[in-house]
Amino acid sequence: AGAADCVTAGPDFADVLPAVALEQIRAWRATRERDRLRRDARALRVTLENLVEAMESGLLVLDAEGRVLHANPAAERILGEPDGTLRGHPIARWLPEGAAGVPQLARALVAGARVRGAEAVVVRSDGRYVPVGVSLAPLATAGRRHGAVAIFQDLSELKQLQRQVLQSEKMASIGQLAAGVAHEINNPLGFVHANLFQMEEYLKDLRRLHEGAAALAAQAAREGPPALQAAAAEWHALAAELDADFLLDDCAKAIR
Repeated sequence: AGAADCVTAGPDFADVLPAVALEQIRAWRATRERDRLRRDARALRVTLENLVEAMESGLLVLDAEGRVLHANPAAERILGEPDGTLRGHPIARWLPEGAAGVPQLARALVAGARVRGAEAVVVRSDGRYVPVGVSLAPLATAGRRHGAVAIFQDLSELKQLQRQVLQSEKMASIGQLAAGVAHEINNPLGFVHANLFQMEEYLKDLRRLHEGAAALAAQAAREGPPALQAAAAEWHALAAELDADFLLDDCAKAIR
């Protein structure tokens, strides 16, 4: 103990000691509270560090010039960089010039603006382009900006899913269109088919009529009077000229 922790023995000892003891109790309580706050702060820091390390989203802490001060494992994985190699590199290294969302993000970094859920593209060290969703928050103390925090997610799987859904919608639309076209084609085809079926039935009746007429002409040629025999001869000549049997057979094939 130091001199301030001692009480001089004397006639006023009984009056001084309680006041000094109370002051010591207060000091002890203050020291204990400071120790508790330090322990809580250390525990909170460890919790936050574990949370940042376990995040599936990439996290970068940047200085005022846009250089990486800290990166979590997810950021290294998304950017395709080995562990612990992002520190000190400018974020512009992974922002391809002119790519979607990059100019907006670059302007926000320079201006210290806040960005929420912007879509952009980053380029990995292996040259592969990765779509990401980015949120950017400036770091400032007493109104003076000294950096930013960037949180970003890999949207590759989401984009792939969107393409699959879009392709499915396209196929469904094509299917509906095909069904509509098939319906519109089927109506006249059904009409034609029904009429061809009816024509085939008529042709069968015409064949029966032709066969009856042939039998009648043959009988008239053998047994009829001269005028009827002459008419039968004309019918046979016309049937031969037109090749009536061939016409009936070929027409039936055409209809089928």
